[in-house]
Amino acid sequence: LVKNNGNYTIVHDKVGWILTIVQTGAILEVFHVIIDIRIMYLILLENNLDGCYGAGSEAMLIYQSLPYSKQLSSTYYWFEVVILITYIPGFFVMYTHMISQRRKYLGGSKGKGKSKKNE
Repeated sequence: LVKNNGNYTIVHDKVGWILTIVQTGAILEVFHVIIDIRIMYLILLENNLDGCYGAGSEAMLIYQSLPYSKQLSSTYYWFEVVILITYIPGFFVMYTHMISQRRKYLGGSKGKGKSKKNE
């Protein structure tokens, strides 16, 4: 835009096709998220787990799907087994990272206590 004095039509002529593909993919991603949330909710309702949400329910659903995954593909079955093995340590790492980021941005008690002592 700088080289063309703000004339966006020249830029659009060069990147329009790629922009169309990327934007179409972004729109489809919104639909995929909505559909996946609905499917997960229906699975939970089907198994009488309508009040069970979060990381624990995701791991439980993966565990319950293992026999069906083995029927589909042994590769997919072992992929799910690896996911389950790494789920709890991975969740712990992500959760503690989230808490530290929250303290960092919201001002945790550690940082405030040190600054008050120094004043």
